[in-house]
Amino acid sequence: MNGEQASTVRPASTLVGDDAGPGRVLLLCLLLAGGYALGALAALHATDVVSDGVKLFAPAGMTVAALVCTTPRRWPLLLGIVAATEIAIDIANGYPMSLNVGFALANVSHPLVTASVLRRWGPAEPFATPAALLRFLAVLAATGPVATALIGAGTLGLAFGEEAFRRNIVHWYLGDAWGAVLVGTALLAVLSAPPLGPRWASGARPDPAGPLERNLWLVAVALATAGAYFTGLVVLQWTVLPLVLAVALRAGLRRTGLAVLTTTAIAELAVSTGHGLAGRLGRAEALDALQGYLGVTLVCGLLLAVEAMRRSRLQVALGLAEQERLEADLLRSRRFEAIGQRAAGLAHDFNNLLGVVRNYAEHIGRDPAATPRIRDDVGQISEAAARGGDLVQRLLAMVRDQSIEPAELDLAAMAADLVELVRVPFAPHTVEVVADGEVIVFGDRLELDRMLLNLLCNARDALALSGRITVRVGRGAADGPQRLPAAVLEVCDDGAGMAPQVAARAFEPSFSTKAGATGRGWGLPSVRSIVEQHGGTVALSSRSGSGTTVTVRLPLVAGSSFDGDGSTAAVPAKPHDAALVLVVDDEIDDRRRAARLLHRLGYATVSLPDADAALAALRHGPRPDLVLSDVMMAGTDGLAFAHSMSTAAPDLPVVLMSAGADADRDELPWPLLRKPLDAADLADVLDAALAADAAPPR
Repeated sequence: MNGEQASTVRPASTLVGDDAGPGRVLLLCLLLAGGYALGALAALHATDVVSDGVKLFAPAGMTVAALVCTTPRRWPLLLGIVAATEIAIDIANGYPMSLNVGFALANVSHPLVTASVLRRWGPAEPFATPAALLRFLAVLAATGPVATALIGAGTLGLAFGEEAFRRNIVHWYLGDAWGAVLVGTALLAVLSAPPLGPRWASGARPDPAGPLERNLWLVAVALATAGAYFTGLVVLQWTVLPLVLAVALRAGLRRTGLAVLTTTAIAELAVSTGHGLAGRLGRAEALDALQGYLGVTLVCGLLLAVEAMRRSRLQVALGLAEQERLEADLLRSRRFEAIGQRAAGLAHDFNNLLGVVRNYAEHIGRDPAATPRIRDDVGQISEAAARGGDLVQRLLAMVRDQSIEPAELDLAAMAADLVELVRVPFAPHTVEVVADGEVIVFGDRLELDRMLLNLLCNARDALALSGRITVRVGRGAADGPQRLPAAVLEVCDDGAGMAPQVAARAFEPSFSTKAGATGRGWGLPSVRSIVEQHGGTVALSSRSGSGTTVTVRLPLVAGSSFDGDGSTAAVPAKPHDAALVLVVDDEIDDRRRAARLLHRLGYATVSLPDADAALAALRHGPRPDLVLSDVMMAGTDGLAFAHSMSTAAPDLPVVLMSAGADADRDELPWPLLRKPLDAADLADVLDAALAADAAPPR
């Protein structure tokens, strides 16, 4: 720090800066002169009472605080006031002029040396951390007090001989050192801290409204100190330290400094006048005990106050960080909600298009004039449309948190589908699947997809510029003593691998080695949660430089069959006694596809474009045997229409169909079919609805 820098204690430097008005400067001068005079007179009185001399010179700390709180431009004025006050007091006490000048130089040198050293080498923020405060106290005790003791004791040595120098140098040093450490630090704490100070905990109660309640802590410290030093009850002095520490923990730096100043003033008054503790122990012994006790009180109190401030700032920082994280999560959730809403509409339209493609493909495939090659091509088109509809439903379910019922599924086919989905976005990395035939498990397709996708993304992130990810699916034995048959899914990468200490923590929540915001540490924990919900286990093996393998074991379904080719089997037409189905859908292509499928199944149909037309037809036209209605329609939607049907014709079965994820089949009183319609599913649901309607009442 250079000489032009502002004061060491930055908040206090604004008290009397270079731009301060004359009124503020005059007030500071009067306070310094008055306080210095009172402190010096008290010290002289204590010296007369106690033969060993005073060991706490309060004016030294006051002057140091005054210089630190101002800019060097004001120092000559303040030091001149100190020198003039000291000389006036010495003249009033009848000291020779030679001693007066020497004492004045000694008492001016202390604040000048201390403030100069603090400005150049002291901590810029002495109350920021406990380490900075200790460094600040060390400068106060080791710089100015040494200079003033040498000059003051040297003046006495020149006047009265070497014995006077040896007898007074230690007392002079201790008096100025304690004065600077106790009074100076407390004053600077009061001047540099914010008015209310920090709180130990964010849940601290607010200050009471009244001034007495608000300063009750100061009253308690004053009463405890007065009781300890004026009554002579030594045990009471041990109540002062806990009170000061409580203030430090609760009220912050400013009020800790005020508590220390209060304790110092009352205790010094009691000892210097010979009351209480001084009368019982002897004034010299009481003064020695007082210095040590006050030093412990100050250092412990201020250290705890600084620690409280540091923790308070840390809590504020953590609170802001948590608030920013919550706001980011809220923004992200709203963004996903908007994406989900958009995806629902897109899925509806896209499924309608897929339904048209599938409808015409099946129509062409059943044309007697179609050649075998055309039928084969049309079968591929129909299969691709079916897979596209399934893919849309899965992606939509991820976005909209759609519940999906567990079912038997081929783990190998599922892995192949997902790898095909990520192959392009994972480029230039190579992703391959190695499967040992069908591996049937019972699980939730959405959750298992999410589990495998997490593993694939982790493997991709572990690769360098280009690498290989291998997904192996086969059969094996489950972990445990029974060694039951299990489906085994392995995701291997040839990346850098993990160190043993990292691999040991890989499944811990919020643990991530990814820099910045790319990882939140929830990928592998969610994988473990999904696997354990399915009754399986997951393990990770990795070595630095050898890649990583994650092995998932799930219960294997024995003796189950699975049609994994995804094709739509032909459904033979069944006679239904000319059952009439009312088809309600605002999309003309969907109405035509549904009517065509129903004709193939042996039903007669009536198609209408909206719910209002359907209700009118029910009132004036022939009564249908079943109503098949879309959910998402313009005007009156399918759910409202179904409720109206339940009121108008409670015995008329209703089946709903939807291309979106808004309707949950578990929460509806009517059967729900997903669009594009599958002939086999449509046949089963309509058969069940008509059979339930035809059953005799019990």
